[in-house]
Amino acid sequence: MSVTLSSTEPGILSHSKIVLSDENLTSERNNERYFRLWLSEQPYYYPPFSENSVSRRVDELFNAIKSVYYIDETFEVLNFLRENDFLINIIFSSVHVVNAVFGNGVATSLEIKRDPEEEYEELFIVIKSSYTAYEARERMSILLDYWFLDILDKTQGKLNILEQPL
Repeated sequence: MSVTLSSTEPGILSHSKIVLSDENLTSERNNERYFRLWLSEQPYYYPPFSENSVSRRVDELFNAIKSVYYIDETFEVLNFLRENDFLINIIFSSVHVVNAVFGNGVATSLEIKRDPEEEYEELFIVIKSSYTAYEARERMSILLDYWFLDILDKTQGKLNILEQPL
């Protein structure tokens, strides 16, 4: 897998084009270093809203989120985002990164996982792809190592990401 990056406006992820082409996976390490460097320069939010306006506009932004992510438990996810509005920017930025790594054809959803006994509640970005297990694991590794681990502190333990076969 190789990573080719180009941008019409430097430093803005929403205006960037990322192409992942399947090649020999053994040659991807040099490209991943460049991909990590490029991602580290990108903003962690997509909509041009300040943090204060995001918290006031969760309900409005939720419609935009629903246009990108399939959400089965709409009411529960909306309430979760109202309580954890700091996740809005991360969710918007994840769209571009997931599409860059997995391609535009993947299905994405938001799901809440709960454990009432542990008082545990977390929002999951679920990526459903048709890749082989090996290819999906490689792409997930790129996503985790070069994006998600960099923003893990910002999620405050309330957001996780996983890949599942279609």
